[in-house]
Amino acid sequence: MCGRFTQDTSWAEVRAFLQPIEFRSPEQQPAAQFNVAPTQSAWVVLPIQGVLSAQPMRWGLIPAWARDPGKTGYSTFNARIESAASKPTFRHAFRRHRALLLASGYYEWKTQTGSKQAHYIQDATAPLLCMAALWEPPLPSGPELPSFSILTCPATGKVAELHDRMPVMLQPEAGRAWIEHAPVQPLEWAQQYVSPSLAWHAVDNAVGNVRSQGPQLCQPLSRQTGLFE
Repeated sequence: MCGRFTQDTSWAEVRAFLQPIEFRSPEQQPAAQFNVAPTQSAWVVLPIQGVLSAQPMRWGLIPAWARDPGKTGYSTFNARIESAASKPTFRHAFRRHRALLLASGYYEWKTQTGSKQAHYIQDATAPLLCMAALWEPPLPSGPELPSFSILTCPATGKVAELHDRMPVMLQPEAGRAWIEHAPVQPLEWAQQYVSPSLAWHAVDNAVGNVRSQGPQLCQPLSRQTGLFE
């Protein structure tokens, strides 16, 4: 799963990461966020008039049929790739509203000796992780922003030692293909892509508190950093 992430890059870095894909930058520079939690807002990339652009969205997808949109979204911050195409909450977005979340990294908690330790995970060779996402437009009776969920799949490689789920992570070209066409066999589609070279390290468990903010949250507790390819 993915229950917290960071966004700490400029639009210039986003544009360089997405090359040669055209990206239209908002006038507003993104504010650094080091502890984005469900129901909070973040920048999500989707096609607007045929060009990939960033738009602020609320984390936690709210389907069109939600009876109480204001109270919906916390339990829908992740969508399993195995069931997103058929589950009522996500199937409309899977068919019509696919997007990308570009995150500097994300947090995961590993259970050890009866307690949980937070870890920060990022790409060892690039400034961003490109995650597959779903989104829905805002409802008249709900929050003003569109809402989104991050797609997850079974964890592969060494990162599975931290958690049995991870975001569906794609290279930019594969990300654009995801936006343009819904895969017929979602799980097989996700499993064909090789995850980026991930690096992670233990961080202060203060990140578990949504009120905690600041770059210190993703700094290692020690100099020992895990790096696996």
